[in-house]
Amino acid sequence: MFVPLLQARQLAFAYGDHPVLEFINLDLPMGSCTLIQGDNGTGKSTLLQLLQGKLQPSAGWVRLAGRPLRGQRRRLALVPQVPSLRWHYPLDVMGLVALGCGGHHQRSRQALEQVGLTPQAQTAICSLSGGQRQRVLIARALAQQAAVLLLDEPMAFVDAASREQLGSLLSALTAAGTAVVLTAHGPLPASLQAVRQLRLQHGQLLPVG
Repeated sequence: MFVPLLQARQLAFAYGDHPVLEFINLDLPMGSCTLIQGDNGTGKSTLLQLLQGKLQPSAGWVRLAGRPLRGQRRRLALVPQVPSLRWHYPLDVMGLVALGCGGHHQRSRQALEQVGLTPQAQTAICSLSGGQRQRVLIARALAQQAAVLLLDEPMAFVDAASREQLGSLLSALTAAGTAVVLTAHGPLPASLQAVRQLRLQHGQLLPVG
């Protein structure tokens, strides 16, 4: 019997008396890339936090590899649109990535190589461009050996060249078996291939096209 890598069923969430999400069903196989579109305030960020276990649903459940998230949350990495990270902190790129894996240098180096930032390993994080910041945050997630990447608007604050680089990176990660979920407003770069598109509207997740 096929079991998706990540599965959500009848997921619901409300802020007080204000329902945000209702009856969300989602299956994410290994090596898949899923785009979730929707207007501001529709609950895209909330959905990613539910999938990662940061928020608890008011109804429904999320499972990873057929099991509850408890004890498995490190296998899911959430990269928020505005991370609570002090970029002026005196830390280099390698040091930031190592935070994702308890200082394991081999995993940190491998993650930097995957995102193409090996030459910047000793660069201060305060001097990174928008595209490099996104890639180093993805590298930190890869260093923790996450099976699922949840990316909230990763293309929002980067230039066209960086968008293409990110698209190529995400395509390579899915080809290697990682499941990727991202939110976005505008069109995706041509370098990002084989994307399933869904739309969050009125609290429900609907297919596009």
